[in-house]
Amino acid sequence: EDRNRALNKKNLIHRVFMVSKLGDGLSNRAEVGQYYDHFLKQMRSEMQTEPITGLMLIYLKHVVHVLECSSDIILEVAKELTNQENNSEGMISNSKILVISHDINHRQYQAWGFRTLDIVEPGLESYEPT
Repeated sequence: EDRNRALNKKNLIHRVFMVSKLGDGLSNRAEVGQYYDHFLKQMRSEMQTEPITGLMLIYLKHVVHVLECSSDIILEVAKELTNQENNSEGMISNSKILVISHDINHRQYQAWGFRTLDIVEPGLESYEPT
């Protein structure tokens, strides 16, 4: 806690890696990035928490998402992923958290952003959530 005060941090920062499948009915993949851009900005303003940094890579059939943020934001993102899966018209499905690194010392990203990529992800075709 003293270290956080010295760094002017309100909360611990965590890094989480997630992977999801894109919804079948999605026509424009950039909509996923725009949606989460708006969602994360809204969460940050509502919760008055540390800045949210990271990167969302939107492939042809999958999304890889790295977030560096407080645990409160991670929980809200997990709830939103569940809502997306329960919605028949959701943009993403079959989301999994791959790894969470707690109390990271420094960030790898300066801001949050997303990119759509038109390349085939090697090895993700065999991705089947259990």
